[in-house]
This record gives sequence, C-alpha cells and structure tokens, in this order.
Amino acid sequence: MMTFLKFLFWSLFGVLTIFCVCWFGVLIAKSISEYNVMIGASSARSQMAEKDKSAPIRLGVVCDNENSPDLYYGAKFEVEKINAAGGVNGRKLELVFKDNKGSAEKMLQITQEFCEDLKTVAVIGPEYSSFCEMVAPNFEYYGILQISPLATSPDLTTKGFSRFFRNTPDDTALIKVSAEFAEFLKWKNVAIAYYDDSYSGSLATMFSNQASKHFIKIPVMEMLPENAHSKHVMEAFSHWKKAYEFDAIFVISKTEKDLRTALEQLEKANINKPVMLDLGHDVNDLKKFLVKGMTIYMPILVDLKTPEFQKMSEEYKQMINQPISPLAFQSAEAVMLLAEAMKKVGSSDPAKVAQTMKKMKYSDNISGEIAFTENGNIDRNIIFLEIKNGQIEKLPMDLKNSGETGK
Repeated sequence: MMTFLKFLFWSLFGVLTIFCVCWFGVLIAKSISEYNVMIGASSARSQMAEKDKSAPIRLGVVCDNENSPDLYYGAKFEVEKINAAGGVNGRKLELVFKDNKGSAEKMLQITQEFCEDLKTVAVIGPEYSSFCEMVAPNFEYYGILQISPLATSPDLTTKGFSRFFRNTPDDTALIKVSAEFAEFLKWKNVAIAYYDDSYSGSLATMFSNQASKHFIKIPVMEMLPENAHSKHVMEAFSHWKKAYEFDAIFVISKTEKDLRTALEQLEKANINKPVMLDLGHDVNDLKKFLVKGMTIYMPILVDLKTPEFQKMSEEYKQMINQPISPLAFQSAEAVMLLAEAMKKVGSSDPAKVAQTMKKMKYSDNISGEIAFTENGNIDRNIIFLEIKNGQIEKLPMDLKNSGETGK
C-alpha cells in the first residue's frame, strides 16, 4: 500500500512539475513574442522615418475639439510657420488632426489608428491626464513619440515611458511654486475654493500640504459643485466672509466657466482679497475682471510683453483669427520643440528624436530656457502675472520648476 501511495505521489509531482515548466515556458515565449512585436513595430516606424527623406514628416494631434480646440489651432499655427520657413531638414511637416470628442472609447480608437500608421512620428496631445495615462503605453509600445501640452498628473512620468514628454509643469511643480509665491507675497492665511473634480481636488490637497512647509495656514478649504449655480457659490463665499480670516484666496478650477462663476460671486460677496489661480487660464477670458478692483495672480509659462511674443501673438491672430491662448501657445511650443530636436539630430526617427529631446537645452525670448528630464518632465520657469486696475504686470519673481517631480 505504501509503495502504491509513493508511486502515486511521485507521479502527481512529476506531472505537476512538467505542467509548471510548460506553463512558464509559454509565459516566457509569450513575453519574448510580445517584445519582438514591440521591437518590430518600433523598428519599422524608425525605418519608415529614415526611408524617404523627401516625404513629409507626419505629426498627429488629438484633442476634444469642442472643449479644447486651441490645442489643434496652436499646432496648426506652428506647423504652417515652420513649413513657410522651409520645413525641418528640408522636409515639410504634415499635421493629421483627430477629434476624441472627450470620449475614452474614441480616444482608444484614435490611438490605434495612429499606431497602425507607420508614418506617424509623434502625437501632440491629448489634453487630459486620464487620457494620456490610458494611451501612453500604446504609443510607447508602437514607438510613437508623445508630447502633451496640458497633462499635469505627476503619475504620468513615473511609469518609465521613454517616449512620453510634456511641456507643462506637473501638478507637484505648480503647487510647489504656488506656495513659494504665496510666501513671497507674505500671505499667512490662504483660503481655498476648488471644484468637484479630481484635478481641482488633488491640487487643493497638495497646496494645503505644501503651504504648511511655508508656515501658511488654510482657514477654509471648500469644494464647490462642478457647474454650480451662482447661488450656491455666493452662499459659500458669504459664509466665508463672516466666519474666517484670510489674506488671499486660491481658486482652483478646471474650466473657464466655473472660474468665472467663482470670480463673479467673490465680487458680489464683496470679498476684496487677492485671488491666486492655477495654471492654464486665459488672460483674454479674464478681461472683464480687470477694471473691477479685483487683484488676480496668475501663473503662466511665457512673458506676454516681450516683443517676440507680441509678434507671435499678432501672427497667430492673423492666421487663426482669434487671440492666442495659453493652450494654443503650449501646443505650438510642443511642435517647435519636436522640430528643434529633429533638426538637431538630423532625423525624424522617433527613437533618435526622443533621446535628443532628453539631452537638448533650448532657449529663446518667448519660451525662455527649457530642458527635459530623463522621465519626460520639463524644466522651465513659471511666471506670475498681477492683474489689477485694468493692468497686467509681470511680477519680479520667476519661480524655477526643476522638472524633477514625478519620478
């Protein structure tokens, strides 16, 4: 009996061992196969980029055209400007636009279309961090270089993507310099009003934590309903005026509509305190508040008063028939940085361009000094504007975004 049990045990053990070896073999073979496919797709794209040196260099641009059309317009403006000057390495740039309509499903479909087109060298966009996080692995897998002018989630540059870049500071960098700016203005108590969305909520929490490092107190941090009726916002601010003491207010909003509601209700509540905004808002949309005695401090990435930017702004207005917005500028800048890297390396091969961008240091009188870190974050200055009594002034303090966040 014992002999039979031993035989049964060792037989089962042998079968299990063979099964495990085979299973691991299948996994290894699958991994090797997937790796070869990835290398093959990436290599094929690189070969296509080098194959015909006279063909246009194809760039994709993707955004929600209803809510973020300036991402497309900015890229279009820069592509036409570069082409008018002779292109890149003697080749024209070709821009292929796709509208994701704010839909994750549509975004995945568009991503697949770009990935299957071996002539697509790089994609500008999308604008939403959540969409970037969703599609960056696909672009990486198929060897496409991706640069987002607006995605700020710190998580994006912790995934080890070798071909993802952004030319906007991430949330961690923005909050760090915002707290430094509040300290620079000697604010001791800062109230926070933020809207009910993941972006605004995350920034509010991050600023509250960062403020304590600068000995700044947060007497109130209140969430406002997204797309809130003015009455609800007015009630919140009226309560603030009675219940709290604060030197300034940090208003965090993902949309211009919600921002306008907050600013209008602050004025109606007769709260005459300075207001600091998050990054990405448009000075043109704030003009109605410039003559109402409200002081607004706004972070931007470019000095609006340099002659070079004024010239760019005029050229943009002539071509697109509207003032240039922060998103349009950052999208145009993304194309410019791609073009500069291609010129520097003498190739449109995405692998070579990505490596060049990580080593490249760029400087001009519009963007200032720019460099990318190894993980794709950007190293650049953040400028704060003071908007007061109908005047827009650059404050004498440029805060350095080290680009080292999100690692």
